[in-house]
Amino acid sequence: MMLAAVLGVQLSRLGMGASAAIYLITVVGAGLGAWSALLKPRSLPTRSIPRTAFVFACLVTLLLALYPLLYLHNGPTTVSLGNNDPAAYAAIARFLELGSIRRPPVCNVSRPLTCMFHEVIVSNQRPGTFC
Repeated sequence: MMLAAVLGVQLSRLGMGASAAIYLITVVGAGLGAWSALLKPRSLPTRSIPRTAFVFACLVTLLLALYPLLYLHNGPTTVSLGNNDPAAYAAIARFLELGSIRRPPVCNVSRPLTCMFHEVIVSNQRPGTFC
């Protein structure tokens, strides 16, 4: 997954939109998967983790991941507390589908989102940071 993200950013810097880059990323991922399938597997130790311990670890991990969602379902969220980063991330992702980091949009006051994209992409400032 990290390789796909890094490759996507590099292709965007070259001027390729995400809707076109996904095909190249898919080909690279499929190629790496086929290459790793053709490699000779390493010998694994014969002693393995007991199945009950594995299932128990999976259930505990799932419980720890879902507990905050189930317990705090009526509590305040980051969006209700005034954080608008998710909206900014969604808007920037929508722009990057066809646009790229190399060609940020020109700030157009009649379209406020273009000013936000321009500011975020050109100034090296990330949403949610104070720099």
